[in-house]
Amino acid sequence: MKELAAGFGISRLTVSTHLRRANTAIRREGLGQERASEVATLYEAGWTSGDIAARFEVSTDTVLRTLRRRGVVIRSRRNPTAPRAADLLRPARLMNRRGGGVDG
Repeated sequence: MKELAAGFGISRLTVSTHLRRANTAIRREGLGQERASEVATLYEAGWTSGDIAARFEVSTDTVLRTLRRRGVVIRSRRNPTAPRAADLLRPARLMNRRGGGVDG
């Protein structure tokens, strides 16, 4: 939808409105539970968020948001084997409030 909006110079909301009027199916943003589980498995196996995004045809932001909600520690860009400091310092209660973490 972003591409259509950018191509026509209109907002995504306007694109969405036109698609609904034309009875065109609009793919739900994000990933379902089954795909989210696969995303976490691939990431933990060493795949990059960019590779996962390309495989599932979503943005890297969607992949990273999905991983964080599942409580997965995000690796650093500089050192892909090391977790990011921000993710290590994030309080568990914040992760749980968003539906992720060990209790979510």
